[in-house]
Amino acid sequence: ELSQFDVVFLGDIGIAEKQLTEEQCQQLRGLVEFQATGLVFLPGSMGHQRSLLDSPLDPLIPVVLDQTNPKGV
Repeated sequence: ELSQFDVVFLGDIGIAEKQLTEEQCQQLRGLVEFQATGLVFLPGSMGHQRSLLDSPLDPLIPVVLDQTNPKGV
């Protein structure tokens, strides 16, 4: 369903219940790699994006997250 979009925005979301699954992360990575879809990360104060560090999206995260400041505030 996402293949119809040119850009996907991910807010303060990670891998967890009622968030993304590993499979969905792999699908998003495929969109970027094979369809040249843009992927924008919008981290937030909850720090959910940290759970993406060891996911299929990890190589696409364009910044180094501060390990000493998990909430990003």
